[in-house]
Amino acid sequence: MKAISISLLGIALTCPALASVISVNFSEKHTNQTLLPETSAGFNNHKFWNNTGGAPTGKIPKLLDKNGAPTTAKVEWSATSMWGDVSANNDATSANGNAQLRRGYLDDKDAPPTWKVKGIPYQNYHVVIYFSNETSGGSFSPISINGTQYRTLEKKQNHAGLTKWNDSNSLIAKNLRGNLNVTLLPRSNNTRSTVAGFQIINAISPSASTLIGVGDLSINLQNTK
Repeated sequence: MKAISISLLGIALTCPALASVISVNFSEKHTNQTLLPETSAGFNNHKFWNNTGGAPTGKIPKLLDKNGAPTTAKVEWSATSMWGDVSANNDATSANGNAQLRRGYLDDKDAPPTWKVKGIPYQNYHVVIYFSNETSGGSFSPISINGTQYRTLEKKQNHAGLTKWNDSNSLIAKNLRGNLNVTLLPRSNNTRSTVAGFQIINAISPSASTLIGVGDLSINLQNTK
């Protein structure tokens, strides 16, 4: 297996004006883990996140886009449990979407989380994965996205101490097609498979009306060539 590291420093992704971003928040039912329609989160600060509402296994048949319009995309996810930090009720408010996004996630207690998205309305798309955890040190496990393995490049950090999304707690898989299929590896000591949410971003941008700054985010691709 050969590892390839690709830096995305200084790159901006462009998206068209309509239906260009679909965002999903793996949340418990706590009020401050649920993103309201007007609350922005993620690298691109888009609104209308689709909240999973506390179910460790479930589905949303019509995902909303960044404008609140229903799309043809539908998601099914599976995990053995959800995890959430009750302190979110004190330190994450509706004005801090990224704090709310971090506070709840699919847990890896007995088995790694998986999810799939069908009916994606974009011919070519990018996926942003947002990880979160209640402890620092160690790492997040590799994640399989449509059969290719990716991983974050830095040690994981406690969600409460994070000030931004970076290459310790997030990654981008670019130029995907068809359905989205995601699986993680089982928990191993301080290597965790805990995901707070994800975004699907239209890679084709005829109007280039939305720019997504990815800062110093990097990808680590592993393939079996």
